[in-house]
Amino acid sequence: MNASSAGRAPESGEQLLRWVETLGWRGRLVPIARLHDLREAVAGRHVRGELDESLYQEQLAVLASQAVDPAEATTILVVAVPTSPMRVSFLWRGARIPAVLPPTYVSHRPRTRNVQEVLSGWLDRAGFRSSAPELPLKTLAVCSGLAEYGRNNVSYVPGMGSYFQLVGLFCDVPWREDSWRTPKMLDRCARCDICRDRCPTGAIAEDRVLLHAERCITLHNESESDFPDWLQPSWHSCLFGCLRCQDRCPENGRVRSWMTDRAEFSEDETALLLRRGDPRSLPAALAAKLAELGLSFDSRLVGRNLAALLEAREQRC
Repeated sequence: MNASSAGRAPESGEQLLRWVETLGWRGRLVPIARLHDLREAVAGRHVRGELDESLYQEQLAVLASQAVDPAEATTILVVAVPTSPMRVSFLWRGARIPAVLPPTYVSHRPRTRNVQEVLSGWLDRAGFRSSAPELPLKTLAVCSGLAEYGRNNVSYVPGMGSYFQLVGLFCDVPWREDSWRTPKMLDRCARCDICRDRCPTGAIAEDRVLLHAERCITLHNESESDFPDWLQPSWHSCLFGCLRCQDRCPENGRVRSWMTDRAEFSEDETALLLRRGDPRSLPAALAAKLAELGLSFDSRLVGRNLAALLEAREQRC
């Protein structure tokens, strides 16, 4: 953290949030004491089955590492930044094969660092301290009132739908309000089954507002394990993640058309990925292209998922 903010007016928090909105973003400030409640909220998600054991332990470890001196940080800032899905193309056997990455995968780390730098710059110029922690941002967003859960356990922000990325900062901006609340589901979801009908694996249940994580395609195309036998190739729709439960969601009506076309992979590059060889043997240019796209996954997973998309395309043709 940097400069001191002693004696600054509580209105500074309101000024910060208004400035965030001028950028087309949305933000919330919550007292630093809510870190304890954030831990409890993560534990509650685990009890309800929304977090598998490995992700739960990972988030607990992240929270445990956040040692905060109240004299240094008094508030947590969480910001949602609108982000479009990204389409990349793979040349293969004379055809151009499109593949989509949902917004949460789009150059995630570089994008997050950039947003953090913009936010920290404003705080620094205003004389406030700030630092960039690792936090379970989705849980923080819904508990702060910035976002609400959908039936599909995806979070939604007004005006952005589910097409956004979250960024968090510790800071010492004075803030008197406390918007902390029990996570809330969108009112629309009580009378809508579109996401459940769109999910090919049955991960979104009719009898509970709770995702069957073990049935979610996203879990399996991020895992290093082989795809389970029940997962049909035709169900794959994205290179990583899955947009089936989001792309027809009424909450995404205003943002559904958002799409950014990015990289194109040559036939040779596509063939190298499909071979799923040692990632260390990839040509430097190909490795750099993957890194620029924010694909921090093992390139063998990229190749495996690409092969599934190609098989799905062949079945549709």
